[in-house]
Amino acid sequence: MFTPFTRGRNHIPRLLRKVPSLRVLPFDPRQASHVRIFVHCPKTANHALIGSTAFNLKGSRRIYREVGLGLSNRGLGHRAASISYYALPGFHEVCLKCVKVTMNLRTRIRHIRVVGRAAVPLIVRRFSIWQYF
Repeated sequence: MFTPFTRGRNHIPRLLRKVPSLRVLPFDPRQASHVRIFVHCPKTANHALIGSTAFNLKGSRRIYREVGLGLSNRGLGHRAASISYYALPGFHEVCLKCVKVTMNLRTRIRHIRVVGRAAVPLIVRRFSIWQYF
């Protein structure tokens, strides 16, 4: 695919503007560490939900946790999330849902429409105290 010269500006190729994508760095974090989440959604979406079993909170009975993420006008967003100390070591799936949220201001009823989905694998390694030294 040919991408035109953009004179140093950030540019998303035209064919990839409607394709949702998700990137989690680092790929293999340890328990009790943080990951960076980078998201690209179609321009019609105004919010993103990222969920995984690796993000569960201490003392929570839920094993799957979703974190919300606001998007820019171009559909880009980033956020940090913490891997729980209680997340089981091994493979976890991180799922992305790009959504368009509209609200009726009179009745305060929200309508949520899913625009796109993506998923990436995440490997959680065992906690080591030496990661802080």
